[in-house]
Amino acid sequence: MTRLPQVARAQSIGDLWLKPDVERALLVLMPTRERTNGPVGRKAAKTLLYESTSDLLSVDLLNAANSGGGSIPAVAEAQFGAFTQMRGIYLSALDAMILPALPDETIASLQDAGAVVLQNEVVMQIAPTEAESVSVDTDDWHLDAIEIDAARRKGLTGRGVTIGFLDTGIDADHPEFTGKQVIFQDFAPDGSKKRKREPKDYDTHGTHVAALSAGRSKGVAPAAQIAMASVLNTRDANQRIVGYRNQIAAGLNWLAVEALGLGEGVDIVNASLGQDFDREEYAVARNYVDSGILIVAAIGNDGRRGEGHHSAPGMYECTLAVGAVDRNHSIADFSDWGPAMPASQPPVYKPDLVAPGVQVSSALPGARYGLMSGTSMACPIVAGVAALAIEQDEALRGEPTGLIERILKLTATLPPAPNNQPPRGGRGRLHLANI
Repeated sequence: MTRLPQVARAQSIGDLWLKPDVERALLVLMPTRERTNGPVGRKAAKTLLYESTSDLLSVDLLNAANSGGGSIPAVAEAQFGAFTQMRGIYLSALDAMILPALPDETIASLQDAGAVVLQNEVVMQIAPTEAESVSVDTDDWHLDAIEIDAARRKGLTGRGVTIGFLDTGIDADHPEFTGKQVIFQDFAPDGSKKRKREPKDYDTHGTHVAALSAGRSKGVAPAAQIAMASVLNTRDANQRIVGYRNQIAAGLNWLAVEALGLGEGVDIVNASLGQDFDREEYAVARNYVDSGILIVAAIGNDGRRGEGHHSAPGMYECTLAVGAVDRNHSIADFSDWGPAMPASQPPVYKPDLVAPGVQVSSALPGARYGLMSGTSMACPIVAGVAALAIEQDEALRGEPTGLIERILKLTATLPPAPNNQPPRGGRGRLHLANI
């Protein structure tokens, strides 16, 4: 009997809370009819969860803003005899829940109610086609190729616009970001926030990508603000850098409604990552874009395998998908292409346009510079141009469709594809002469 108070105290401070294995955490998208943001949406999510489980359950559904740094894990459960206490995270921008593993009967009940239950699967970085090569070369051919001087003559630098990144992190101390506020949030594989820490790049990719959008000398929009969601920060068994579905969802949510303060988000999201097509996740991207945030996505680097090896979100019809060209304006052989998803008749093809992506010089962690090749490099160049377009025309802020139309007008025609093949370069190569 003298031990009981100690057990109760241990439970109260979280010592006996069980975190699920990363792969067993779930992402639950609310039924369409329930989609309501904010406190109303969180209450509806808890109600649906209670209705789908037994009476012996208590649910603590945290707002995403409060999902990090506590003594009790944000995604976990504790057992008190037959009584279960569960903690999860509510993502208001997606109207979704991140939860620990649920019994099969609970999952079936949620699905019967119209919810979508997704496993916490791995999401791959769209890695460069070759390892970065450190260079003292200051060749900025990527800026010359898109006629950046035309934008500079009009005073366009991206001022007042925030570009969000889903990537490996960032070295905010790099000279490319001197004098710039870099907003940073690190996410754990289950989707919870890691404890507050200084910006960090878990690889080199995020620093390279962010500088191409908004670096002082390498960036298309050097005055744009950067918000980095570090969601690709785990090494798999082959030492490849990866993330998880819940991390991506949590990062998207943070960029949409938290990055600039509670309820305030970014204008553009750069996504240099990919996975297979999923119709339910397409609905998330579609709703996200409908909320007013443009997603600029790399189309992928498997073009040498032929048509149709592109990945999501680049293949989604609602995103702006970017392929790569070299300094001679020729489409890179690794640059993917294929039909947009969901499928349509006649089919719409991706990418939407192409931009410099071969041997592009940009920042590397540790005050270094280096060359990388891939559609991951072309993608942030286009995201930077989106920032210039918003600066030039404030009416395009929060209007992804109009912003895409504006960007696609800033292109130069490529030679037609031979033998009536599908276009590999979309509308053409990025060209700012008429900005």
